[in-house]
Amino acid sequence: MSVQKFIKNPTITHQLTSQAHNLYVRRLYKRSLRLAMDWYWRREEYREKAILIRREFERNKSLSNVKLVERTIGYTEYMLDMYAHPQPYKSMDAPGGTKYERNAPFPEWAAKQGVEPVDTYS
Repeated sequence: MSVQKFIKNPTITHQLTSQAHNLYVRRLYKRSLRLAMDWYWRREEYREKAILIRREFERNKSLSNVKLVERTIGYTEYMLDMYAHPQPYKSMDAPGGTKYERNAPFPEWAAKQGVEPVDTYS
């Protein structure tokens, strides 16, 4: 069913169905899942929380009142800030991870200039 049937002002309909709004909500959903991954690292626990998060987003998907949508998004932002993990999970190869640039390859420009790599492990 179209949102336009419930909203008389077409500019409000455009706000709720715009690509920017959809992108913002998708990013909120992704942030919510990542936050759940920070707190629940066991797959079974994480999956339960991911299903609950998905259920909440699906339940609020059909909201057509702009003020209610803004309040729901604001509450979601508040909850994400409130439950932020003090040490969020980072992939070991990502910036800030434990193995980030640990064994970086020798730069090509240095090899072309005749610089020999130093092997400190032998």
